[in-house]
Amino acid sequence: MAGIFKFTKQNNGCRQRDISLDKLETLVKASGDSCVAGYVRYKKIKPCGGFKEAKQKAAFHLSRIKGGRPMGDNQYAAVAGFRLIVFLIPVFLLLMAGIFLMWRQPEIKATEIPTDKPDEIILPDETAPETFRRVGQYEELYICVPGYSDCIWDEENHGLLVYNPQDNRCIMEYVVYASGQDAARTELLPPGESAVIDFYDRLEKGVYSVEITAKSYSFDRLTEFNSVYQKIQVTVY
Repeated sequence: MAGIFKFTKQNNGCRQRDISLDKLETLVKASGDSCVAGYVRYKKIKPCGGFKEAKQKAAFHLSRIKGGRPMGDNQYAAVAGFRLIVFLIPVFLLLMAGIFLMWRQPEIKATEIPTDKPDEIILPDETAPETFRRVGQYEELYICVPGYSDCIWDEENHGLLVYNPQDNRCIMEYVVYASGQDAARTELLPPGESAVIDFYDRLEKGVYSVEITAKSYSFDRLTEFNSVYQKIQVTVY
């Protein structure tokens, strides 16, 4: 067995002398199981007690015997190689599991929410920030008021949509001034109701400073809450 270890370092020349698995099995049948005295996995030859033991080692390493390598004195080392199928099966199972999980995910569809707002109405950009000036004695009362930004009006696109947000616990009235003149005002709007303010016909082409004041009252209309004042620029073409 001592002769085995002098072949531990392999080179390309040794690999070129490897014999096929069929030839190795033929030699084992002719000379006996003990003619296989080594086991090669990667580069090193390790001692082995026969061809049967070499196959067991290969199976343990998820490999297979693919040929033999001459070691001298009519002895051979069984050369083991990877079983590709062993590595493909887990990959395939993981792929199938991923497909199954994706298939089980609920289908999400975009839903279009219908609106009854006219296309020509300019919608408010966002709820008014806290930096807007409030007027009134109920400074801590929480009231949501839509915010407005500078806009452009022309013959096809003009008007302001004002509304009392659904969650408010008050009624609201909007008063609008354009360049210091009383331009329009709404009726008292309960929560969830809206109105369109449009005074385009009263304006000539130019730039206007528009002041919007949202006044809020109790439901019985006896108590006036906070008012929110906003100022925007409207350009008329």
